[in-house]
Amino acid sequence: MDGQRADPAQRERGQILVIFALALVVIIGMVGLILDSGSAFAQRRGEQNAADLASIAGANAYLNTDGSVAVRTVAAQAAALASATRNGYTDGVNGAAVPTPTVTLMQSGVQVRVSITAPHANTFSRIYGQNSWDVSVEAAAETGTVDTATGAAPWTMSMDAFNPDGTPKYD
Repeated sequence: MDGQRADPAQRERGQILVIFALALVVIIGMVGLILDSGSAFAQRRGEQNAADLASIAGANAYLNTDGSVAVRTVAAQAAALASATRNGYTDGVNGAAVPTPTVTLMQSGVQVRVSITAPHANTFSRIYGQNSWDVSVEAAAETGTVDTATGAAPWTMSMDAFNPDGTPKYD
């Protein structure tokens, strides 16, 4: 036996174990990345819902507040921030950033823009040094008075804006 070579099948034994071990590390990493990405996507959806509601609340507050543009702007910003807080996103709490919403005057109304950024705590990606990802969203709502019939579409208004005979209460 001293001068004989080992059977080729004997020399290759155990190679599949090494390949499997290396592949397993890659597979676990990819599954972890998929799970963390899915969780971040779900968080983004929740943030987007909160931003959408906050921008609508701000636009609604602007439209329904009496006073100067400055007073109405402050009311819109306060309503938007209050809505974001009610939906779980308060500036400076749990790493969330909800800057003061921007209120932009338009020809006939305003646009209220809300942005929300919050960290997503990763579970599996921590292995690769990714402890968290920032998830950011932005939403805008426009409000104003209808000043033309061109391209007008149905809209919803409160019944409180009309007199019992159907005429508008406000000019």
